[in-house]
Amino acid sequence: MTHEDLQQIKGLIHSEVGAILEDVLLPAMEKLIKSSVAQEVKKVMQDEMRLVIREEMREELKTIKGDIAYLKEDIAVLKTDVAELKKDVAYIKNNYPDKHYLDDRINELRGDIISWRKKDGARFDQLVAFQHKKGYVAEEEVQLLGDMRGFAPLPLAQ
Repeated sequence: MTHEDLQQIKGLIHSEVGAILEDVLLPAMEKLIKSSVAQEVKKVMQDEMRLVIREEMREELKTIKGDIAYLKEDIAVLKTDVAELKKDVAYIKNNYPDKHYLDDRINELRGDIISWRKKDGARFDQLVAFQHKKGYVAEEEVQLLGDMRGFAPLPLAQ
């Protein structure tokens, strides 16, 4: 419980007690003080005021204690939730790769795929060249197959 919470509780108690004093006790005291037995009545009124204030304070304190107990339960639940979240975050940090690792791995695989496709393209170009030398494929067909390449042709040894 913070200092601000205590100040709010104190303000509530003072406002409730103050309302009772203004509405009931102060007018009664003014009348009695003016009478001839003012001193006796004053003492009786003070005792009565103490009793009334104690009763009011007890009721307010019961309410406040109930509220505090409820808040303590809520805080206990929040503490367990935060502990679980911390455990989950630690598990994720320890068991799952981070973005930088995944980016590096994807770039490596991308490079491997490009390398394989270039090698396949070179094999294809070599095959087309062999087929053209043997006369199985015409020059127009070689040109058409060359236009279908994904990458620029690698220089062929002739």
